[in-house]
Amino acid sequence: MMTRRLFSVCAIVLTLAGCAIDDHLPQPENVFRIGTGSYGGVYYPYGVSACRLWNADSTVSTTRCLVQNTAGSVDNINRLKEGRVEFALVQADVLAREIMQQNSAGTPSSLRLVMAGPQEALTIVVNRASNIEAPKDLKGKRIALGPQGSGQRATSQQLFTALNIGLNEVTDVPALSSGQQARLLCTGELDAALYVSAPPSGYVSESTMACGGLVLSLDEATKAALQRSNAYLKPMTIPHDVYRGQSADIQTVGVRALVVTTASQSDALVYSFTRQIAGQLETFKRQHQAFRGITAATLTEAVDNLPRHPAAERFLREARLLQ
Repeated sequence: MMTRRLFSVCAIVLTLAGCAIDDHLPQPENVFRIGTGSYGGVYYPYGVSACRLWNADSTVSTTRCLVQNTAGSVDNINRLKEGRVEFALVQADVLAREIMQQNSAGTPSSLRLVMAGPQEALTIVVNRASNIEAPKDLKGKRIALGPQGSGQRATSQQLFTALNIGLNEVTDVPALSSGQQARLLCTGELDAALYVSAPPSGYVSESTMACGGLVLSLDEATKAALQRSNAYLKPMTIPHDVYRGQSADIQTVGVRALVVTTASQSDALVYSFTRQIAGQLETFKRQHQAFRGITAATLTEAVDNLPRHPAAERFLREARLLQ
């Protein structure tokens, strides 16, 4: 009865947007779920925007789209493998490592690519009172590397390797959500917080608007070291006016977010889901500022050794987005 009531409430909300729901509750029939991320990141509004388009389409209205907020990329991969979501957003490099590990173990992955999403930026925000002027100054500081199970944390660890700073040489403030990181940065309980999110990130904006947080640039040597260790990281520039109080453009690296499903997912669902976003790309891009950089070319970016779901490929070819 409780599940039925919850679904009734969601069904009303879903006519306009996705409804977040606990994946441990029994799931109603004719529902599919998208694993996203934390509320202030970009994965969550991506899921909400996708569900909004889906649930507004009367031709697919018998099946409802629900959004799950999660810990991020690693958590999303686990949810896909365990059947707790039907689609999920995952960092390209995190996904590539998962595929490589499974192939090395002789167990080919059941994960399948649907399409690419926004480019996410490695973003380092510091409290101006911490006397951190460059990434090398992070040594010895109190830092939030990101929640366990997130691609953010994995990329943060790669950054410290590139900087030749051991994790034992910083004070990692653990088990913080991204929202908590922003608040503690403002109260001075954190010196720095690291995010991997498509700009503008709500959490980075909160830190820069509420307490004048400074966003650091990476020098060329650090960017080159990161790219040598991770082929999916690409140079990226965040214009200075994206975040309040920044006097210069921010030079960093970025990684593509990907929409992923499983090989067992039905062709009908994957084809229709791909059509809702790729077939209405300009409409979808207007849903959030971070989506504006998605183009027909970036939409079809791929990951080594990861097949695309055949139904997604079929739509992309029919739409002449994939050659």
